[in-house]
Amino acid sequence: MKLLLVTGLALLSMSSFAQEDLAAHKAKENENFDKRISRLTEAKTCVNAAATKEAFKSCKEALHKDMQAMKEDWKNHKKEHHKKK
Repeated sequence: MKLLLVTGLALLSMSSFAQEDLAAHKAKENENFDKRISRLTEAKTCVNAAATKEAFKSCKEALHKDMQAMKEDWKNHKKEHHKKK
């Protein structure tokens, strides 16, 4: 009976931890969505304002550079998260 109670309490606490972990993942994912949306909006404005082919190319290159940096940040976040486990 004690074993059943202890097992039940352990499962309950693990479930609570999993919910907190899920909430943290969702928050980080939504933060990344917002960053990407913001950067894409800036790039769209840049492209629409570009008067020359060079300006257009500059907008695209800046977007690519920023997206690569965001991708690298996400990879580092995932590495750090897996180290904690």
